Amino acid sequence: MSMKIAETARFLRRCNIIFKSPMIVREGEKKLPSLLDRAKSASACLLGALLAAALAVAVLPQAAFAALGVANIKAIAQMQTDGALHVAEQRTYLFDEARSALIWPVTAMEADSKLDVSSVRFAHCTVQGGIDGDWTTLSPISYTSELRTAIEDSQGLAKDLAAAAAGQGDAGTGSDSPIPDTPGFCVDPHNEAIYLVFPPTEGRVIFDCDLTVTDAVRVFDDVAELYWDYVPADPSVQASSVNVTFQLPMPEGMQAVSGQNVFAWGHGAAGSINVKADGTIAFHVPEVRPGQYAQAHIVFPQQWLTNLSLKAIYAHTGTRLDDAKMEEAAWTDTWSAWLANSFTVDIAFIAASILILAGALALWFFFGREPEPDGRAATDGGSLCMQYEAPVIRRLLRWDHASSADLVALIMQLISRRAVMVETLGEQGPLGCGYEDMRFRSSSHAKDLVRTPIDQEAFRLLFDVWGEGYASVTLTDIARHAKADASRFRQELAAWDVVLSHEVAEAHLFDKRSARIQRMVLIAGCVCMVGALFFGVGGGSFVRGCALVFAGVGCLAIGNYLARRTPLGADIEASALALAAKASAAPSLDDIPDDRAPYAFAVGNALPRAGDAETLADIWLKPRTGRGGKPACSLADQLAKKLDEWG
Repeated sequence: MSMKIAETARFLRRCNIIFKSPMIVREGEKKLPSLLDRAKSASACLLGALLAAALAVAVLPQAAFAALGVANIKAIAQMQTDGALHVAEQRTYLFDEARSALIWPVTAMEADSKLDVSSVRFAHCTVQGGIDGDWTTLSPISYTSELRTAIEDSQGLAKDLAAAAAGQGDAGTGSDSPIPDTPGFCVDPHNEAIYLVFPPTEGRVIFDCDLTVTDAVRVFDDVAELYWDYVPADPSVQASSVNVTFQLPMPEGMQAVSGQNVFAWGHGAAGSINVKADGTIAFHVPEVRPGQYAQAHIVFPQQWLTNLSLKAIYAHTGTRLDDAKMEEAAWTDTWSAWLANSFTVDIAFIAASILILAGALALWFFFGREPEPDGRAATDGGSLCMQYEAPVIRRLLRWDHASSADLVALIMQLISRRAVMVETLGEQGPLGCGYEDMRFRSSSHAKDLVRTPIDQEAFRLLFDVWGEGYASVTLTDIARHAKADASRFRQELAAWDVVLSHEVAEAHLFDKRSARIQRMVLIAGCVCMVGALFFGVGGGSFVRGCALVFAGVGCLAIGNYLARRTPLGADIEASALALAAKASAAPSLDDIPDDRAPYAFAVGNALPRAGDAETLADIWLKPRTGRGGKPACSLADQLAKKLDEWG
């Protein structure tokens, strides 16, 4: 049980470090703008953006991305005895911004069919469907290819359509504009569409159109056949509710019997069909997504068409009913097979996502769990921890996350070794109210006391760069150097940070194998997210998109905790925490020896109250008093904060 508690405590500490809990990160601490941190930050932003995009695209329905919404479509269609189809249709559009034109597609007509529009009108309406105001009638206008191009390019938006009209007009006056000045409609015989032009309108608008399609059916020896797209495919329109009533030309005393003398099928978007005895066929489709269509296929006795022209009668010969039934049966079998295959593929995606998550969990179980520290390290009082530089310990406890406080911890350690001497100046320094200026001097024995490459780089930074070759430098000098060229100052800090990162890598505190596995799992998570975009949107599969999002999120979450410390790193962590516990138990900061003060700052745990003696811990770690007597952070925290601000 104690082992589980210890492992849980380390896991929580890791979470606190990653999310910058106040329990671990000291006041004023910020990340250094090193190249490594920039790469980590860019990767985190990329992963976050990819995750958000995948969730939005794969989980939200496609209707959320439709350019134009149609609240409902209501149509009453009647088959005339001469084979013409008369349609009275109402569409309620939802304009999110002002529009001045619409394209009303009419497709799937026969080769000899002709579209004739009797009237078109529009009005604002309420949510309940009631008319709000008066109807505005559109008059017939002449069709031109320029009008079609202007509407297609502007997508009917009022501002874009007006700009297009002004741009094509004579000298900007619009005298030769393809857009008419008065509301109107025209029929495009080539594209089989109706073009509507009206005053700028927004909100909920209902359009009422009365049209007739001549020679809409194919007449055979036994039956008449109608293919009708009552909702043509449109990639920019989303219809929420479609209700169409189709009336057959029933002879006197005749009844329509589904499956005997009347056959009706629906293609495209899923819906329901109801054939009534009086010859009425009701089609209901709850939703037609962008790019989908809704089609009616109706077959009925050709004898019911009593006023056919000779051309229509002799246009097609032979019987059709049996072939129509076989085609629909084949289509149904194909659709059922597609559904079965699609279901199998969905199951495969779900199973693959589960396997990917199971594999990620297994990798965490074998390679991501923290090793148990040696029990002696937790009771050595920090001896093992103090064999390493203070900034290295900071990096270890913060999972190699760099910050401006790393350099401050090293400066404190150089002071504790007497490699750097500190002189407090009387005047206020650049750190702000409550913080005096300080001068750092290189001691005469500095060459013997500088141990590691990060010590050497810090000395070069302090005296050769910031001190301009002199053996001393003040905080004011550092601030002046930073303000003179902030970009160069950031590069100098980044150069030292790279040396520190190399030193941490050479110490073998983090397990390299688990780091490689972590990258693999994170890459797998990113691949799953990209797959969710591809299959969830490009393939139009909600199930596959969600399965891949689930696997991707799981891999990214598990991968975040896959990296672990080496057994040596775990021992050093235990030793550092023991040192922190000993420092926090001291009566005051005066009782923390100078050689332990940098580590007390590096660990960042709660510190005892300030003392009266001029010790390193008391000078650098005690809270200060700022402007107006308000409590402020310690000198070490304030210097770290200012280094980050200057850079």
